[in-house]
Amino acid sequence: MPGASKGTPDGLRWLAAVLPAACVPVLASLLYFQWLSDAVWVQTVYLAAKAFTVVWPVLALALLLDRRPLLPAPHWPRDLRALPMGLLSGLLIVAALLALLATPLNALLDTAAPAVREKVATFGIGEHYWAFAVGFSVIHAGIEEYYWRWFLFGSLRRRLPAGAAHALAAVAFAAHHVVVGATFFGLALGLLLGACVAAGGVIWSLMLARQDTLAGAWLSHILVDLGLAYVGYRLLTAY
Repeated sequence: MPGASKGTPDGLRWLAAVLPAACVPVLASLLYFQWLSDAVWVQTVYLAAKAFTVVWPVLALALLLDRRPLLPAPHWPRDLRALPMGLLSGLLIVAALLALLATPLNALLDTAAPAVREKVATFGIGEHYWAFAVGFSVIHAGIEEYYWRWFLFGSLRRRLPAGAAHALAAVAFAAHHVVVGATFFGLALGLLLGACVAAGGVIWSLMLARQDTLAGAWLSHILVDLGLAYVGYRLLTAY
């Protein structure tokens, strides 16, 4: 990686880029889901964490890794070819998610309804849930694919074997989801949900590695986020 941060070894620059990327989201989620209760602080830390996921890859690529481009470049024929796999994988994951609602797990999820309603009120999105959910699913899924797959997984696979890169990127991606799950459902179920998220992360990084575009993974991620939004809505309206 020539030309970046002269005098600093390549390995240290690489670690300085990937370690914050892997750790900051889970630390932020601990703050706004576990350690903070004041609504203003919760919203501030949440927005700061999301801003970090947008800004950090650009800074790290430009200042530490000396890599171009700083953003994924569109390639429409390749992007369009990736969409059917994205649609199929997303629908299959959502189908599996909804199938879980027909199991005893559904009753366990219902017990978390009061905590979900309280947290939604803290974030201030209850009155505009579906508008927020749709916008969040499209925009947030795109940011997460850029951050976790294109930047973090892409950085890991440049220095590590493919299997290790897929696994480490998936674990880092799942970590803050474990915090969310543990907050609402307890640690055991949080770890189970985190494992499911990690599996999704591997699917999406495999798609990126095979298709050389984020388009398919992005579409799949959007559908999964919408499925999760439906589950959240069921909890919000549960009596």
